[in-house]
Amino acid sequence: MNYLNKIFKCYNAYCLLLDKRIEFWSELHGSFIQKGIGLQRFLVGDGGLNEHYSHVDSGSLPDYYNGSTNYGTWYKSPAPLNAWLSHRKIIEKSLLEGFDHVLIIEDDVFIEDDFDEVLWKAEPFFIENKWDAVYFGGYHNENSWRLTNNDNVIKLQGSGGWHGVLLSRPIMEELMQELPIGPYDWIMGQKYHQKYDCYAIYPSVISQKSGHSYVENSNLDKPSRYKR
Repeated sequence: MNYLNKIFKCYNAYCLLLDKRIEFWSELHGSFIQKGIGLQRFLVGDGGLNEHYSHVDSGSLPDYYNGSTNYGTWYKSPAPLNAWLSHRKIIEKSLLEGFDHVLIIEDDVFIEDDFDEVLWKAEPFFIENKWDAVYFGGYHNENSWRLTNNDNVIKLQGSGGWHGVLLSRPIMEELMQELPIGPYDWIMGQKYHQKYDCYAIYPSVISQKSGHSYVENSNLDKPSRYKR
């Protein structure tokens, strides 16, 4: 049984696909189709491929606003701002299409083998409790979450990572009003985890691969899905 579709109905699903990783698309799309998730590609990058682009990169760096992140990488290249703009376009498109939820997937992820098993165990929590955002993959340190009454669901209060996140319409509408003060996952952790009912599946069922990050411009080893 596809527990993601059973629990979280009526959502739009997009993969933020960087043109430098377009070769990932076929396998990634197929793996989500096997789970009954009609993942659509949202192609972004420099516009150099003979493909339809949903966002063509700008060369601009982010401006500094009151409350902007002090994370150095945010200001070093246009890549983080282009990622932010791409996420914003996905949110805007989903709102205009009338969806109450959007599932955003990064292109460098994979579905864990126990995806359905973990969601089956998490299902009772989401039947009994209201939710506004659910992270199927995320990064959690000891101060960014707290336990719930379900071993496979944690309540977020500052976690990061948008490599597999489901957002509700109220959050989407608010995010559309945000200025680019930092990556969207950082904005969520700073401002929305306390205001809304934001949860993560534990352990992550959508995980990022280790490898080169074009936003960070370096190779990154991803933490264990069990780390929290």
